[in-house]
Amino acid sequence: MLIAEILLKLKQPIPSSILRKKDSFIKGKKGKPITYISWFDTCNLLDERAGLWSWHIDNVIHTETRLIVYGTLTIIAEDKELSMSATGTEELNCSTYGDPSSNAEAMAFKRACAKFGLARYLYDKELRDTYTEQSTLEKPTNVVPMTTVNKTVPESWTRDCGISLQEWKMAKGLR
Repeated sequence: MLIAEILLKLKQPIPSSILRKKDSFIKGKKGKPITYISWFDTCNLLDERAGLWSWHIDNVIHTETRLIVYGTLTIIAEDKELSMSATGTEELNCSTYGDPSSNAEAMAFKRACAKFGLARYLYDKELRDTYTEQSTLEKPTNVVPMTTVNKTVPESWTRDCGISLQEWKMAKGLR
């Protein structure tokens, strides 16, 4: 599969069956529940939508109170490899599920996935609410189904995805 095709697949909505909710905490106070996807479901979606990919921990930093993980996700397509890096952090005395290293790595991994477009809307309050308030998360009203996507794409979109407009057109057979 070409990188442009993979990037389009990664931006598709997440099946509602794998979305979860958990309480959020801001400065120790309970906030609104947030919608998220687990790291292993994210791996499964990458397998399904991207095919070949790799994850590498580039660096781990310990401070007095936090653990910070830097990681790079690489999508391996027929025509090129594309990488995105991200950080994740967790308090060393975390009182949440998991441990500091697992939580920080999962955060970095999911953030790198979001840079490719996978579940990115979960990080955007306005988009997240639009998706999660509907009866089905798989068919939101503000998203055009992939089968009806216009064969033109703004140049800024391809730039944001790390591919040129020409590469996108080639992937779509438009030359």
